[in-house]
Amino acid sequence: MIINVYTAKGGSGKTTICHNLAYLLASKNKRVLAIDCDAQASLTTCFGIDNVDYTFADALFNKSIAIEDTILEITKNIFLLPSSYALSLIDIHFNNTRKDRQLLSKKFLKKIESNFDFILIDNAPSISILQLNNLIACDMLISPIEPSYLSYKTLETTKIILDELNLKTKPYIILNKYNDRINDNKDIYKLAENDYDVLGTVSQSVNVSKIYTGLPIVMQMPNAKQSQELQQICKELIERMG
Repeated sequence: MIINVYTAKGGSGKTTICHNLAYLLASKNKRVLAIDCDAQASLTTCFGIDNVDYTFADALFNKSIAIEDTILEITKNIFLLPSSYALSLIDIHFNNTRKDRQLLSKKFLKKIESNFDFILIDNAPSISILQLNNLIACDMLISPIEPSYLSYKTLETTKIILDELNLKTKPYIILNKYNDRINDNKDIYKLAENDYDVLGTVSQSVNVSKIYTGLPIVMQMPNAKQSQELQQICKELIERMG
């Protein structure tokens, strides 16, 4: 199962969601691969990784480096395909053709998909060859948004991209940094609920950002409100898979 975490806006919590879901799914005795597809390598940093021999970019740009050789084992059942700044050169490296847009799904993910129960892809908030690849490749799309109208409007951008690619994929929504005491937040929740399938909300808290020890909040503070919300989201996610 390939789960793509994508929103065309920065600061929506994609990396945090991806990091926590990796640990939650692994806790259910599932083999999980997290792929960092952002040149800023935020997910790689979240897992506590600073220096590696090879990254995803190396496998993309160098035919002598196998994708399997870039994967790191983080802990039991959790693996990471790390990123680096070199990934920002992908649009220069590959021509923007239909064949190249399907490069990731055809040439890379199919080689390793059978080794894992879940593959989680963390994306940059942009529209590049790599992001298009990920949308084509995924079985499920998760779009975290902030409970603001501007953030909500980015879902229209995602829908336009999906339509252009002739994809039937519909995003599952997570409202991050949510405060149910704020009317605007509740209004955005109602909009999202009417137009999309909402997996749940994650309350606003500074604790959610304290992940650079390599462990997400669901491991550091499993009884925290945000951890409980993320656990419920993981449960909803699994139920949607049937």
